[in-house]
Amino acid sequence: MLLGRAPPSVAFAAFLGAVMLCAGTLAADAAEPTKQTAEIDLTQWPRRDITSVRDDPFGVLVKYGYTLFTDTANQIGPKVVDPARRFAGNNLTCSNCHLQGGSQPYAMPLVGVWGQFPQYRAREGAVVRLEDRINGCMERSVNGRALPLDSREMKAFSSYVRWLSTGIPDGAKLVGGGTLQIKEPARAADGSRGAQVFTQTCAPCHGMDGLGQRAATGAGYQFPPLWGPDSFNNGAGMSRLLTTAALCHAQHADRHDI
Repeated sequence: MLLGRAPPSVAFAAFLGAVMLCAGTLAADAAEPTKQTAEIDLTQWPRRDITSVRDDPFGVLVKYGYTLFTDTANQIGPKVVDPARRFAGNNLTCSNCHLQGGSQPYAMPLVGVWGQFPQYRAREGAVVRLEDRINGCMERSVNGRALPLDSREMKAFSSYVRWLSTGIPDGAKLVGGGTLQIKEPARAADGSRGAQVFTQTCAPCHGMDGLGQRAATGAGYQFPPLWGPDSFNNGAGMSRLLTTAALCHAQHADRHDI
């Protein structure tokens, strides 16, 4: 017998044990049911009532997040008294794009968004956090500056998203999330038809110049500008024609002439 080599019987026993262990592991893996991604239909999901939020520490942040979201210009807009809180560079409100306080399906809802992050985003070419996505909106859609990650405003925004997402599993497939997909027509744009639709459908609220109608009191708009110096910049999603068209369809779901 060579020095250091186990007897054949011992080696065989060790080999047989390894085979049995491997077989047991494979059997266990085969017996484990395949995990399927949950699918949540946001068109059937009950909308949450902000008045039901309690006044505990989390609830206070949620309510502040809702206020920031629905009254952005008056809270952190370019004309607030405290210059340090002027995070938004225009007088738009988050809910101008995320309709119904971020609850309306196919209108870029925030419902269920909490569990979608961190996620890889091709625009950044990296995995980003929810806070990064919020700051993307701050810098582009409201043409402002990023919120500090430890600021009360950032904590309030993320808490509001968390509250809206209550009950939805992380990573769920969200039917009604984002916007409807609109197929780009295989023809040149018809400017004259676009002008007609704008005059009939858009101008009564947004004005013939597209610069919106200001709110009766305070900053902000009753109907937001569609372009111009007090609107989003060219890095925002709304600067993309198909995104704008999809949001128009969500906002005028009962109309078939747009």
